[in-house]
Amino acid sequence: MSWMSRAWMPYYASSAGQRPLMRRCPAFPRITTGNSVLQWDSHTDVRSMRIAFLWHRHRPTKAVRGAIMVSFEQVREFADRHSERARIIEHETAIVDLESGAKVFDITKAAATYIVESKEGVFAVVASAAGHLKWRQLGRALGLHQIRLASPELVRERTGYDVGTVGPLFLDDVRMFFDKRLLTHDTVYCGTEDAHHTLAIDPRLIVDSNDIAGYFDSGEFLKQPEE
Repeated sequence: MSWMSRAWMPYYASSAGQRPLMRRCPAFPRITTGNSVLQWDSHTDVRSMRIAFLWHRHRPTKAVRGAIMVSFEQVREFADRHSERARIIEHETAIVDLESGAKVFDITKAAATYIVESKEGVFAVVASAAGHLKWRQLGRALGLHQIRLASPELVRERTGYDVGTVGPLFLDDVRMFFDKRLLTHDTVYCGTEDAHHTLAIDPRLIVDSNDIAGYFDSGEFLKQPEE
């Protein structure tokens, strides 16, 4: 069952006890106040002995938390706090892919942040952007079954980023797999949530700022041009 769990179901009372009304009333009005959601519904049933009312104060869910988007200012402030190891590069070109990125910086030092989902959960994969990864083989190496790129909705819900702007910072509780090849560089280039700004950062600072689940070598999992 989804985040609308059994705690959300209004019940009616009858001689058979409480029974959920979801089948008879699938849509419920909802009132949102800050991070809390109040649910109200009333229902009568031909078999009911009385009307049941439910008021429920719901704790913040992932969907509510995900609505709080990561902002470029957060990334800028992070760079300011770590000015010896990170800085922001501003550019007129909107970076949306490898081709546009190559116009601004050395693409061999670009670090791409992917959000993936698998049977084991949702993870971030930070890898060299020098090529496309063989996801099935990489998933096996990382111990992730049925690995695939997360949907745009799930990316936003779990990270606060929109697809195409995901960076390696402020990923909350999403654990990270990190490409060891990036550690050979003093500086790598990453997304910032803003297509007109790039984060230049010591890759070790990325590692220090995240919950690392493991490491891999992207060179072993790059697709060849004919693939």
